[in-house]
Amino acid sequence: MKPLRLVLVAVLAGGTVAGAQAATRPEPTGPSGAAPRASVPATQAELVCPGSPLAGVDGVEDVRTSGVVAGQVAPDDLVRRLVRPPDEQGRLQVSPLGGGEADRPVERDRVARGGSLAQGATITGTGDHAPGLVGAEEVVASNDQVRGASTAPCVVTNADQWLVAGGSGAGRQERLLVSNPGENPVSVDVTGLGERRMQTPPAGQDVTVPPRSRVALLLDGITGASASQVVRVRATGGPVAAWVVDHWVDGLEPRGLEVVPATGGPSREHVLGAISKGESARVVVGAPGSRDAVVKVRAVGSDRARSVAVATVPAGTSRSVDVDVESGVVAYTVTSDEPVVAAAEVVGSASRTGGQDMSWSTATPAVRDLVGAVVPNAVAGLPRHVQLTAPSGAAEAEVVSVYAGEATTRTVSLERDRSTVVPLEDVDAVWVRRVSGDVHASLLTKGETGPGTPVLSVTPLLRARVADRTVEVLPVP
Repeated sequence: MKPLRLVLVAVLAGGTVAGAQAATRPEPTGPSGAAPRASVPATQAELVCPGSPLAGVDGVEDVRTSGVVAGQVAPDDLVRRLVRPPDEQGRLQVSPLGGGEADRPVERDRVARGGSLAQGATITGTGDHAPGLVGAEEVVASNDQVRGASTAPCVVTNADQWLVAGGSGAGRQERLLVSNPGENPVSVDVTGLGERRMQTPPAGQDVTVPPRSRVALLLDGITGASASQVVRVRATGGPVAAWVVDHWVDGLEPRGLEVVPATGGPSREHVLGAISKGESARVVVGAPGSRDAVVKVRAVGSDRARSVAVATVPAGTSRSVDVDVESGVVAYTVTSDEPVVAAAEVVGSASRTGGQDMSWSTATPAVRDLVGAVVPNAVAGLPRHVQLTAPSGAAEAEVVSVYAGEATTRTVSLERDRSTVVPLEDVDAVWVRRVSGDVHASLLTKGETGPGTPVLSVTPLLRARVADRTVEVLPVP
């Protein structure tokens, strides 16, 4: 008999590489007889943060806001449940996107930088400070030009992404922020799904984003005013990060601010989490394909799921669908017979001082290994909640929150078509680990600051990468 040889196949994001070596011991072969697999821990991670939301548009006066950028890596005990942590001692830092001195960690596994970084920032982790890295930028403003708050995730770059936000109300303005953390210039094309047709505006084509810089554009000047902005951002020459800033001033009264990340790409199913009771709510759906889409929207709560709307979205266009929200917090599931993109807006109820804020909930990914979010705590004491949703079957997940270096773990079980809310009293960061089933997670921030500024923001829990690749061990006779 010939001796058994092992061939290692490393499955990377871009393809398959033969001959790679496993860095961790493979798991035993399962009952199905599938080849054992092992994960190689991430040793490099980079996230891009949006920067000052109302600055940087040529010919438009900047509006001052204050913000905090924060990043944190997952607790060691949590990382060990998914992958063997790297042996290399690393570091975590925040760097201004346009260059400049990087911030040192405020404490182990955490960095923060006070004040607005006009052009944005990058958060980088190396060695044992890479697995499970998450980041966010929180902005709070209260003046005659802007009032409200936003907790926007710092994100990985992408060459093709969809963004949904904005509206046609008086004083409503949307800005597209595109950041290039790379060392080479990038060209960006912006297309939109209008209410009547797909748009390829000349002003949105071949937009150059220089190396390590950010470009800010007024979307109304590119795609025109509409009930909502549904735009696609495609980059050549390198990937980019993108957000839409939704800023509303109704006459002399500021009505809210939200920095909205990319939503999920075209799909027949989406989950829009952490929808809270407010003055009004709507779901915006875009149909980028060549056929009309029949869309169904359902509200998924803790005790039941119910249908709230059915609409047809003509091919190459977008539609805004008004929906009602009962008391409490729900998720909207959007299902369609054709691939669509979607997001949900809530305009909050008036605060005790008469002000309002608004939120946008983007489609969240199903938890495959680990998702997470940082709470920069630009204003201390704001109520925070994580909402978990199980749209397709019973599910179980672990919610791990960290405050002042101490981790708290809670196990949550969900029935099919149900959601639940987990309160976070004091929190610096939160992660959700999948145990079984499909789970989606969003972070809700809702309350008021001491002076009475209303705060309403929804942050998607995005993948917190712990492994660079999966190594498959194949026996060769």
